Amino acid sequence: MITAIVNRELYRYEIHSLLKAFYPREEVKVLTPEPEEEKTYWQEVGEGFMDTLRGMGQACKTIFQIFVAALPILALLAVIAVVIVLLARKHQKKRNTARAARAQEPPITWTAPAQTPPTPPKDET
Repeated sequence: MITAIVNRELYRYEIHSLLKAFYPREEVKVLTPEPEEEKTYWQEVGEGFMDTLRGMGQACKTIFQIFVAALPILALLAVIAVVIVLLARKHQKKRNTARAARAQEPPITWTAPAQTPPTPPKDET
């Protein structure tokens, strides 16, 4: 049996005739796809919505895959960030204790020397 699949209904008879001419003893079957029914507006909207959801699902899957692949680098960066934060806190604590110690000391005061009135120049004559 010979089976031919034709995309257009117009050529179905011609292809059947040609195949019968070349293979007269064989059984010939010509298949054409069923014509698609016209979709309503809301069916098209629904298909578009579902395509969008599928795309979002695929994007989430890809983002998760990238996150898992980058996990070693992210873990290293997290360790470095924790070390930096701990050092900054230690430095801040040291600064605060130094500030508190300075606040306990009596303040240094400065007094200006007493001003003396200017003396008039001596007359040498």
